Amino acid sequence: MNYSGHDGVVRVGANVVAEMNDWSVDETAETIEDSEASDTDKTYKAGQRSWSGSINAHYDDTDTLAQGAMVPGSTVAVEFLPGGVGSGLPTLSGSALITGQSVGGGKGNIVSGSYSLQGTGGLVRGVQG
Repeated sequence: MNYSGHDGVVRVGANVVAEMNDWSVDETAETIEDSEASDTDKTYKAGQRSWSGSINAHYDDTDTLAQGAMVPGSTVAVEFLPGGVGSGLPTLSGSALITGQSVGGGKGNIVSGSYSLQGTGGLVRGVQG
């Protein structure tokens, strides 16, 4: 199923990130070469997996429970809801270390807050009940 970008929601703990503009989750798996000396072609096996993410929002200092919890060095429970909140809709969730926060603005712009996350443990795919 396709989802519109404006439907997406991110939660930190049980709290929706206020004023969110966009988010991303990136998953990777290491590759381990397992070729033998006599092999003509290289072969590989999957190694350890990892994930990271980012959240961009209009900076909101009153959002103490979501934006305020994403302080560099802290670990938070995060849930990405691509289709928004609703029964049967998909979730991507896990524990994440906040690795960065950036706040900025310019003439004619809303002040933005950007947050970088590094997953600690697996990214869990699920469905909302």
